[in-house]
Amino acid sequence: MTVDLQMLVWVIVLCVLQAFPYTLALIAKLGPIDGGRYENETARLYGVLDRRLAGREFVAGEDYSIADMAIYPWIATLERNQKRLDDFPNLKRWTEAIAARPATIRAYEKGKAINQAPTITEESKKLLFGQGAARRVA
Repeated sequence: MTVDLQMLVWVIVLCVLQAFPYTLALIAKLGPIDGGRYENETARLYGVLDRRLAGREFVAGEDYSIADMAIYPWIATLERNQKRLDDFPNLKRWTEAIAARPATIRAYEKGKAINQAPTITEESKKLLFGQGAARRVA
């Protein structure tokens, strides 16, 4: 089996981007505890992606790949993540191109029908943020 190294690297970048919403939740709960470290790192990664997309149509090479599919939803929520897409022109071009793909349009239409409930509820907050490393026994 051959592994496309570029694709693997960009999927790892995605993993870092996924941490940002949890950081926002922690900051909201605990106040600024990191001096903006995670927000700065997220902005840096958006900049890395923006530079990567300069002169390229897709993130991991000449063809649309799983890296594009995996990264797109996290970039599509950029405004919610307190970043402006206009600050990253290559990323903006790429995001608009991915958003216009027929498969992306179909997927998001299906998502609207499926995702009727709020994503984060009080119960989900307890599950996501109320756990320790060891199981507590009463």
